Amino acid sequence: MHIAWQQTKKHKRFLLGLFFCALIVRLLFFFLFTRHGENYLIYFDSAQYQNLAQQIADGKGITNSDGTAQFYRLPGYSLFLASFYKLFDSGETYALLVQIILASLIPILIFLLSSMLFPTQLVVAKVSSTIAAIHVGFVLYAGMIATETLFTIFFLGFLLCLFSALARYSPYYFFGAGVLLGCASLIRPVGHFVLMVTVVVLVLRKFFERDNESVAWIPGQARDDGSSKSLDKFQPNKINKNPILTRVLSKIEKLFQDLISSHKRSVVVPGLTRDPGKTPGQNPRKKIFLFLIGWLSIVSWWLVRNYLLTGFIFFHTLPGLHFLQYSATKIVMNTEDCSYVQARKQLLDEWQSIIKTREKQLYRSLNEYEKCRVGEELTMSYLQARPLLAIKHATIEMLKTCCALYSAQIIISDTGKWPDYSKGVSFWSKMKRFLLPELNHTYLIPVIYWDIILTFLIVLGFFGFIILCLFDKGLFGIALKIIPFMGLMIFLTVAYGCARLRLPIEPLLIILASYWWCAVFGVSMKKYFDKITF
Repeated sequence: MHIAWQQTKKHKRFLLGLFFCALIVRLLFFFLFTRHGENYLIYFDSAQYQNLAQQIADGKGITNSDGTAQFYRLPGYSLFLASFYKLFDSGETYALLVQIILASLIPILIFLLSSMLFPTQLVVAKVSSTIAAIHVGFVLYAGMIATETLFTIFFLGFLLCLFSALARYSPYYFFGAGVLLGCASLIRPVGHFVLMVTVVVLVLRKFFERDNESVAWIPGQARDDGSSKSLDKFQPNKINKNPILTRVLSKIEKLFQDLISSHKRSVVVPGLTRDPGKTPGQNPRKKIFLFLIGWLSIVSWWLVRNYLLTGFIFFHTLPGLHFLQYSATKIVMNTEDCSYVQARKQLLDEWQSIIKTREKQLYRSLNEYEKCRVGEELTMSYLQARPLLAIKHATIEMLKTCCALYSAQIIISDTGKWPDYSKGVSFWSKMKRFLLPELNHTYLIPVIYWDIILTFLIVLGFFGFIILCLFDKGLFGIALKIIPFMGLMIFLTVAYGCARLRLPIEPLLIILASYWWCAVFGVSMKKYFDKITF
């Protein structure tokens, strides 16, 4: 049994207390703020999930209000809501309360994942799971009509099964990982991309796998083969003979030597290391096959349904309109110096015109998937015409996803005012919205400040971990397993970026940042906190 599951049994009281702490915090915020008025709704998205859920609950199937087949949204979250609409008169409230209970399990899943990544560093698991219990994003979206909470739960479950499988505890963990990813794939339209990244990681795994080591060596100490794993590549004297620069670089080297060599125990790398006594698998194709079968067992009915209704295999028709409204509009706004509303109207008119032209050519109406493809092709034509401008805006949106505050949604819900996106808005005006917020409920101000502080510490800690990876192969191996999934989630927000799109990978950010801060804290305050094993 993996040490992560052993830690769960050993620390049952801590995890039980963590669950109830997370539950109380989420319920308090829900009853104080989220449940009032329309604070629990996300503009446009929530209404679509509600309408689809009502259609399902009324026995009309996965259809639009006019009775036509619905393809724009995935059915997973609406099926969750519909089960409560069917059972209760106030089904929405009961659905959100159950969602809050499920959301309170996220800190426990983070504890498990952290224990799996860093089995000998219990303090990292405790710190990261405690942060998750009071994290603004997890608290806020637990009580909203949004897919983030359920998707994050299934995504974390997928990672736990995948890393257990890579540690070779049982090949059937691959099947479980596929099942959980399949559930996530029916909730948010990113699961099939996660599937592709997972397959690539499994195929390329042999390039960073060490066959003859049971655990990663302790940084800064001698290996079994007699070689040394100090920071050999980081030798300032070989970089520059300038005495001042040499002294500065020596200080930097000493800092990272302290941070790394202060570990009392080794780091076990899932997938790079194998459980002693377990026979390594020789056929990766079997594992990939089990993974794909698990995934298809969940999503196949949806793909078959779409094929039978349209003649095409696809998950949803959101991309066409999404990229048209968010990517192409930015190109038009810059090239024609117009507002977002004007650019959007121009593009939608052009989109409708192309659809009508093709329908005349084909002597039939285009189905929803074909209309989606028209939107994608139209968007691509604008992006190809101005590639540098498209890259610029895509980069800005991804940076928004990386650094945006979850409290932005709180401000919108509380005031009903959206941020000003016009060109003349100064940087100070954007900062003032958060630093000096004008709210209807002043008790939200500490929540916003906590979000600012925590986001800053997490981002800083994550980059600190990345720097540590450059000097330690064990940590670098862990990064190779995690960062592809993180990068994917960020890249998929090239058209529209916001904090809630970052929420599924926030647990990974918290874990890695906690590792860095625990290392720094353990080194700088070691004489006061000898019990910390860093």
